[in-house]
Amino acid sequence: MGEEPIPDEAVLAALARVLASAELEGSPRLQAFLRHIVEARLAGNERAMRAYAIGVDVFERPADFDPQAESLVRVEAGRLRQKLAAYYAGEGKADPVRITLPKGGYVPRFEAARTGAPAPARTAARAPALTRAKPAPSHRRPYRVAFLTAALIAIAIGIAAHLGLERGSPTAPVEVNGAADLARQTPAIGVLPFEALDDAPGTTTVAGGLTALVTAELTHFRQFFVLARRSALALAEAGGDPIRAAAEAGLDYVVDGTVRRDDEGFVVTASLISTEDAGVLWTRTFTGPHAGNGALALESEIAAAIVTAVAQPWGLVNRQLSRAADQADLPASLASYACILAADHYYATYAPADYTAAKTCLERAVRTEPDYAHAWAYLAYLRLEALRYGYTHDPAGQELAAALEAARKAVELEPENAVAQRSLAAVLFTAGDMDGFRRHADLALELNPNDSDALADLGGKIAYSGDWERGLAMRARAIELNPAHPASYRIPFVIDAYRRGDYAAARGELEQSDLPDFLMTRLLRAAVYGRLGLQRQAAQAVQDLLELAPDAADRAGEYLGYWQLPPDLVEDLLGGLQSAGLKAA
Repeated sequence: MGEEPIPDEAVLAALARVLASAELEGSPRLQAFLRHIVEARLAGNERAMRAYAIGVDVFERPADFDPQAESLVRVEAGRLRQKLAAYYAGEGKADPVRITLPKGGYVPRFEAARTGAPAPARTAARAPALTRAKPAPSHRRPYRVAFLTAALIAIAIGIAAHLGLERGSPTAPVEVNGAADLARQTPAIGVLPFEALDDAPGTTTVAGGLTALVTAELTHFRQFFVLARRSALALAEAGGDPIRAAAEAGLDYVVDGTVRRDDEGFVVTASLISTEDAGVLWTRTFTGPHAGNGALALESEIAAAIVTAVAQPWGLVNRQLSRAADQADLPASLASYACILAADHYYATYAPADYTAAKTCLERAVRTEPDYAHAWAYLAYLRLEALRYGYTHDPAGQELAAALEAARKAVELEPENAVAQRSLAAVLFTAGDMDGFRRHADLALELNPNDSDALADLGGKIAYSGDWERGLAMRARAIELNPAHPASYRIPFVIDAYRRGDYAAARGELEQSDLPDFLMTRLLRAAVYGRLGLQRQAAQAVQDLLELAPDAADRAGEYLGYWQLPPDLVEDLLGGLQSAGLKAA
């Protein structure tokens, strides 16, 4: 016989305890957020638990509120998750019913404390229909299990906060074993508490908010270990040098920062520090107003900038690791992670030799570690590249089927892995399943809204599918977030200028897309020169294209077709190639 559903009265009592707790009593906005979604869940009102409704009904945003363009609801949801986790780790530890907010949505879950299992559905009439896949059972890998060193334990004696390294959750604890080193191979990062340099109103609040936001945003990048926020606080409060303590704990990097207030507003300085030599790898100062929502907007901007600089595929950490990986005899786990770096290197150059090396490496990685979702996701992308850039001819669709299988495997292993969801979106887009593409693209962006690579990738596909305004805005945002972006970020702007007949602008965009080994760059250059009537340059562009893809005349339409461009635009591009001297099929 099944367990009885948790009564509404018990859920409301649990809600009242959380709202009255020290964690939430000073946060009226988070109190309103939690009360809204719990009451909506009890009423079976699914619409009220969507980002738009929460933004309008709870946070009083205007009717034209766009939750994709404005991150307010996502940011506040992250804060609420942290507050709930902190409450149930301390003051609410003995509560008989717990309220949680799983990542990937805004539908609360009610759990009986004696089992920790989610409460059964209330009734068919009362329970909202959830459309997102539930997380698969955890698949632990060697680089997911972390232990703090004996040195950190000695430093932390007498500190009440439990120390641990997390992967994917800012409050997830792990075992402490004084005899073991950190049993992980991927980079470990901690965010030290931002220091308030004065007692001016709001300074301490902004400092605390930044610490929480940056920690939460970094956890979205699942290729890193991120030190739990309370553990980072313990490092800072234990006395002595927190950088040295972080190194002894096995951290590779720490984010450190300060907040002060002047006549104009808040001034925030943030730095990324290598624990190996205490060297500052990156630092930046931000300023923003303190009136109205200025502080919240500043926190979001700074968190996004820090995460982009640190965690993007083109960021500081991956660039350092990529150099190290070329010089090391790598153990199995780190060798698999090095395949991710190899794929990122390919995407920076689009050189065919880099493609072959990365794909071979990833195929080996998923054989060695078949539960490595990140590797499956990257492998799905590289199988798509075989089609889109002419590395293979696949009239039977086997490569596309293999890409779909790899992407689905990634999502099955880790439904809340944004890269996995993005890879499935990309495969469905290539296959022409636009509804499936949009569904998984939206989920990937919700899981990690500050991933410039996701904004660029999905934004391009959204533009090609017909929504040029939104797609190009996403690409522009990706470039803004990541000034060190790869040249391929500009390609949709080339195609947009071409479709509008502004061939001079298309040429200008191409000059900012210096990718000599990229098939799409060579193809577009030939088409643009053809339309501009620049015969000498067009002939050279055609020669360059044929050197890279000797069958381009026969397959140009096929290459363009994989990008789901409108048929008239494909015909226009093929016409440009013909004007350049390539007799495209």
